[in-house]
Amino acid sequence: MKASFLDSFLSFLLIGMLSTMFAELWLGFVFITPGAPILLIIMVFFYGSHVVFYFNLAVYFKRTYLTSLYWWGTLFGLYEAWVTTMIYYGYANVVGHHGEILGIAVYEYFANVFFWHPINSFILTLMALQILFPIKAKNKSQDLTIADTFISDNWKNKLFWFIYAVYVGGMITSCTYGFEANLTTYYILFFNVLLLVYHLLYRRTRTSKISPLQLIIISKRGLIMLAGLLLVIYIWSFISKVSGKPLYNPYAFLIVILTYLWSIYMINRSKGNYMKGRFNSNNLKRTKKPLSPRILLFILILPLFVSFLLRLNPVLAWLWSVITVEAAMILGVSLLILFSLITLRK
Repeated sequence: MKASFLDSFLSFLLIGMLSTMFAELWLGFVFITPGAPILLIIMVFFYGSHVVFYFNLAVYFKRTYLTSLYWWGTLFGLYEAWVTTMIYYGYANVVGHHGEILGIAVYEYFANVFFWHPINSFILTLMALQILFPIKAKNKSQDLTIADTFISDNWKNKLFWFIYAVYVGGMITSCTYGFEANLTTYYILFFNVLLLVYHLLYRRTRTSKISPLQLIIISKRGLIMLAGLLLVIYIWSFISKVSGKPLYNPYAFLIVILTYLWSIYMINRSKGNYMKGRFNSNNLKRTKKPLSPRILLFILILPLFVSFLLRLNPVLAWLWSVITVEAAMILGVSLLILFSLITLRK
């Protein structure tokens, strides 16, 4: 069954909304930013374009193992060097949560490039899609190899999602004191629109057994056009951001370029996947029953409740906020080392 343009658009919209929720709503800064509703709309298309671009590259080069996806996600996260320039100037143009080295904001570099965007913006989005749209093919071929990584229905995976949502509740709390009205209004509104898009797409695809991951596969020409669009956005954003600002150290550019080269090298070293040729329904099969979509939808809203529960005890709220914020950089460094070692050993 051939997918319609509406199915493909709804898939793109859902992917963009999931990535935006994991990356931005679960962080909290968007709620304290002027013009948040317009910004959220822009983010949906911005994040959706990145997920589509890097997922298509992963499929095209047959690199869809979890380790490969992590490195694709670091390339995703490096947009912070060009679009927001956060890697150089830190959050809100304050140089680095932990200072800077050679023009690189240390905290923002490790937290965003090696943890937040690879995991939240990219991998969790792909995981969520596989939970929301379980595919039951009639053959023994396999889906993406992350299919049983925090996706299969067992208590360990449920515990992972629950603990991670509680962790994210601290991140949201740290950024939104004094902005509770914005947090509640925009989070609930965004979540309900996401639910609407999900149900529309589910109703349209439930009989065709087509996954949104199939519907976002684009042609080689389309991939080149998308790359060109992202490049224009990067160049325009970078020129706009750095206009009139000093770059702290030209070595910062060298570090960013080396990060790109390292991630690409790791992708090349990483193991291939089961998919041969085009991505199709014959490649979609889970070896285990996935988590219920209802569990994931509950997890998506859970950080909001955690954030308000924390506010009942200011001391606990402050303590958990500090722990979660500092943990982001620690996790970034740890994941960089871990995935480098795993990839180099292959």
